[in-house]
Amino acid sequence: MYKGDEAQREESEVDRRKGKVCIRGSCNSLAVEEIHRTLGWVAIAAISSVGLWGVVASLMKRALPRAFRPALWTSVLLFVVQITLGAYMFSRGNDPGSKHTFYGFLWLFSAAFIYMFKAELEKNPALRWGLVLLCMGWLGYRGVQTFGLGLS
Repeated sequence: MYKGDEAQREESEVDRRKGKVCIRGSCNSLAVEEIHRTLGWVAIAAISSVGLWGVVASLMKRALPRAFRPALWTSVLLFVVQITLGAYMFSRGNDPGSKHTFYGFLWLFSAAFIYMFKAELEKNPALRWGLVLLCMGWLGYRGVQTFGLGLS
């Protein structure tokens, strides 16, 4: 943990009696913040698990089961909901730090770029989708690690 993290976290006030989280003067519903925090870990676990599933299926030279596609798009949808919640909290004045925001935008940009080239991923879908999803899970994990950090 960086020294700047502690200073930023000391500036935070949590008033659980009123159900609000206030960071540097801006307040959000405690429920939204908790959902964002919990859903972040769920989304990372889901997308990484599906990615690992694809890589293992490729290494074992097996075709992807029918359940892979719904699992893939569900895990991506979890991240989209997660980023939407983050954008909502940001619009309400909550500053998560520029690095955290950077990884959110990087995830969205990467998802859009991957969607444009999804036909290329179908040439060896298990391996390619698996590796892409593992990278997307890593971006999500980096986003969690950098909460509250600025670029300085």
